[in-house]
Amino acid sequence: MRSPPTSPPTTPPARPPAAIAILRASATRLGLAELNLTVAPAELVTLLGTGTGPSAVLALLAGFARADAGELLVAGFAFDRTPAHHRGLGVVPRGLALFPHLDVAAHAGFSPGVTRAQAEAVLHRLGLTSFARRLPHQLSPELRLRVALARALAPAPTVLLLDDPLAGLPTGSRAAVKDLLRALCTERGMAVLHATGDVAHALGLSDRIGVMQAGRLLQLAAPRTLYEDPVSLSVATSLGPVNRLAGTKLDQEDDIARIRIDSSLVVEAKLVDEIADGAACVVTIRPERIAVAGSDMGEGAIPARLVEALFEGEHTRLRFALGDSAIALIASRPAGLPPPRGPAVSLAWQPHHAHAFRPEAA
Repeated sequence: MRSPPTSPPTTPPARPPAAIAILRASATRLGLAELNLTVAPAELVTLLGTGTGPSAVLALLAGFARADAGELLVAGFAFDRTPAHHRGLGVVPRGLALFPHLDVAAHAGFSPGVTRAQAEAVLHRLGLTSFARRLPHQLSPELRLRVALARALAPAPTVLLLDDPLAGLPTGSRAAVKDLLRALCTERGMAVLHATGDVAHALGLSDRIGVMQAGRLLQLAAPRTLYEDPVSLSVATSLGPVNRLAGTKLDQEDDIARIRIDSSLVVEAKLVDEIADGAACVVTIRPERIAVAGSDMGEGAIPARLVEALFEGEHTRLRFALGDSAIALIASRPAGLPPPRGPAVSLAWQPHHAHAFRPEAA
């Protein structure tokens, strides 16, 4: 009897989609305060923060650590007391944890119950078929990450946990890997929870980002919302470069306040916190929101002196001194635009693009 013709491996059918719910979970020894978080099927959520906070959340879900209180639910089932090896999650740990003596094919088939067809299918999807007999040390950083993903995805999990997988990747590889991760999330309907301390690793990848500090979730929202409407000074400074100007609130009209930042300089900003007239505050403004002109831009514009112009590839970084003071302000403009002529310039921004917060304790 003739053998049936072979066909290229295909991705195994996904299990029914699952959602993650972390309800009032806390773990004192991990530095985690009470946490509430949900991740929907086919959604990629990033926990962004320094320290162990984001990784600790993954450790709780993966079963590597236990919560002191609260519930961990996946597809509606409690995971609190389920052993790690029975949770059925895909995990890409920090540093990837590849086995140096196993080749690529062996990594794909490592998990119990994974068939040869499943392993071949995931290698094909991740572009690893031609590298099947290579050892980890023979691969580039991007290919090693793909191997770790193959090991995690071969059992067809409905939840994937990623602990800073982009760390150590060359800058040129990150965009392609982000595209791959988003595609896998959508194709397989997985709920993906990603932990990192690098904002560049979170932006362009996540459907939502949760900013964490001292074990607490400060704000969870779409990347653009976090960037343009932060709820606190800590969140504002977590999402990329931002100017911080210390000042005193003078008065307000609706939600726009006038703030004195120097004896002769007054700026306007949107109030985020309730701040009394005469109280200290901090104004934040993103460098790309600042307009720069060689002439006076009218009411609300600030006189400034250009101190330095640095070409940084996609943009030019401009450093100014405001008025006659030593207060510094950073602005950026696309690389195709030349820096302003002469040292004397005028700076301005739309009031709702700046935010006024109460000062936070160091």
